[in-house]
Amino acid sequence: MVEKILRKAKEKADAAEVFFLSKSENPVKFTQGRLHSIEKKEIQGVGLRIFKDGRLGYSSTNKLDDVDKLVNNALESARFGRKVDIELPSNIKMPERNIWFDKKTEEFSIDKAVEEGKKYIELVNSKYDDVKMEVQINGGYTNVSILNSFGLNISYKKTFFYYYAEGFTVLNNSFIWLLKGTALSRLNYDTENFAAEIIKQRSMINKEVEIKTGKMDIIFMPSAVSTFLDAFTTGANGKLVLKGNSPLINRIGEEMLDKRVSIIDDPTIPFGADTQPFDDEGTPANKKYLFENGILKNFYVDIETGKLLNISPMGNGMRNYTTPPSPSTTNIYVAPGDTSLKDIIKDTKEGLIIYGVLGGGQSNILAGDFSVNVSLGFYIRNGEIQGRVKNVMIGDNAYQMIKKLKCISDKTEEVFGLYTPAFAFKDMKVATK
Repeated sequence: MVEKILRKAKEKADAAEVFFLSKSENPVKFTQGRLHSIEKKEIQGVGLRIFKDGRLGYSSTNKLDDVDKLVNNALESARFGRKVDIELPSNIKMPERNIWFDKKTEEFSIDKAVEEGKKYIELVNSKYDDVKMEVQINGGYTNVSILNSFGLNISYKKTFFYYYAEGFTVLNNSFIWLLKGTALSRLNYDTENFAAEIIKQRSMINKEVEIKTGKMDIIFMPSAVSTFLDAFTTGANGKLVLKGNSPLINRIGEEMLDKRVSIIDDPTIPFGADTQPFDDEGTPANKKYLFENGILKNFYVDIETGKLLNISPMGNGMRNYTTPPSPSTTNIYVAPGDTSLKDIIKDTKEGLIIYGVLGGGQSNILAGDFSVNVSLGFYIRNGEIQGRVKNVMIGDNAYQMIKKLKCISDKTEEVFGLYTPAFAFKDMKVATK
């Protein structure tokens, strides 16, 4: 059917590309400590991108038998489409090493997911029965096929596995969330360790301390690093650069971050959540520095954006079948530092260690600005954790804040596809009610 669509499109367009996606998933959900739902979902669809008289047209459908309508809709949209001048990939070879597919994950067992979810909840509640657990587990696979009129004809299957838990409790009129989970492309039922992390967080919250508005050191745990890191990865989006919305325009080769900071877009991490052989245009997926030792090295682009910016694409054109490609990151890996978390805490005279934040509505992530409430954080004095804080807000500009970097921890942790160490900053503003 995919070949038929391409053949029909080539008859009426100057060039064409067909993107086919099918997905099988099995979400299992626990709510309030009880099994809530079990589903099995199957979706499939096709997107058609055509080039006619120098203009781009696009259409999509999940009804694969109506080829003529799909092609005609794409041709109609090309009449009003934007002008483009790009060349799509020709046929390329599949990498020999498969690090994005796991047979056990393809055969995802709902019974096993239910068993592990119950175990997760029981382990936590055996220690703290006041924690209401929400657990979500999902596993399955996607099939991707990409064909174009330049000779490309590739297909691959990728597995995925999400395992996420959120513990909720109320203490001294405070609502507290405790989080732990993973996102990979192979099974990782590390239930005992995940539950141990929730238990550890719960054990730390009983003692509550009040702090005053002012400046102090802040340690962002890996679970909270995206609070400021998203500004840097978003700023390196080639489409935002092209639109003039990024603060990184014309800054390639300049030191934008602290020299100790290196951020890598890496679709080659074995069995990472976003590990894949190609992007959704058929461009081979390659590891690339976005920032190396603080220096801006690359923007990530799809083919069209790369052409306009004179940048060679390296595998960041992503999409669902319903939309054309757009630049997106894959696995983000942040290089670790050389200081243990234990020593970072020990060296903190006064500060906060933050596990989670809420909000972001007052943030302008494109400019690097953020303002968030601390949902789970602890006060440190003279190298010792004193207790949990509440009604605390932090805000800053990521590009200015990075100049106050104190140190980076020596261990990297995976947090839903983000691989990052902890970060410590000096003299940050903290506001309390």
